Amino acid sequence: MKTHYKKNILLTLGVLAVVSLIIPMFVSAKNSTSLATVTPNINAKNKKANTVNATTTADKIICDRLISFSANVEPKITGLKTKLKEKRDEITNKIETGREERDDKLSTKREQWDANRQEQFAKLLEHAATDSQKQAVAKFKNAVEAAILARRQAIDTAIKTFRDGVKKAISERKTATDNAVKTFNDTVATAKTKAQDDCANGVDPKTVRLNYQQALKAARDKFQSDKKDIEKLHGSIEPLITAKKLATEKAIADFETAVEKARTDLKAAFPTE
Repeated sequence: MKTHYKKNILLTLGVLAVVSLIIPMFVSAKNSTSLATVTPNINAKNKKANTVNATTTADKIICDRLISFSANVEPKITGLKTKLKEKRDEITNKIETGREERDDKLSTKREQWDANRQEQFAKLLEHAATDSQKQAVAKFKNAVEAAILARRQAIDTAIKTFRDGVKKAISERKTATDNAVKTFNDTVATAKTKAQDDCANGVDPKTVRLNYQQALKAARDKFQSDKKDIEKLHGSIEPLITAKKLATEKAIADFETAVEKARTDLKAAFPTE
């Protein structure tokens, strides 16, 4: 009995000893198997996380660059407006200065012509020996004065018509240019706002960038098209120049015709022997 019990104890101890050896081995094997299985999963997750982080960072960079680029566009547009205003002021000043100089020269010449003409009338009157001759000189003087007045009025009207036309053409060009710049500016601003909103709402940055680039290209193309149309307005000046030239030539021709008739009538009062 004791011997059997002892054997049972020894067997139990032996089993425990074996189990004690097997359990660590099993646990170790299990842990090893678990780590071997889990480690790739962890690595995959880390890789995925890194990829996501990298993608997120890249996406953020794209959005940041878009915002930065769009912010740089605004000063350029402001610079364009400033240069445009400076150019307009320069052109306006040149036009006004040129007109003032031409008006002053014309006024000075007319005063000189008037003075010389009065001297010629006085000399003619000195040669008038009879009342009929004196009347002929007075008639000649009135005819010449009327012809000169008509010529001046015609030329002044031609000048005013030309200047009014130029002013209108400049105004139309200014309006068209302002509209073109405003359309471009508004389109760029809208594209910027949309890009910012899309980035904030998680739209694929590549799509955001593509849409933004397309919007800017459309804005530039529209501006270039508007610019060509504006340049065509320059052609509206040519007809004004031609009309002024023709009106001036007609005024001079009418004047010469009237003066020639007055001269013929005057000669009739002073017969040559």
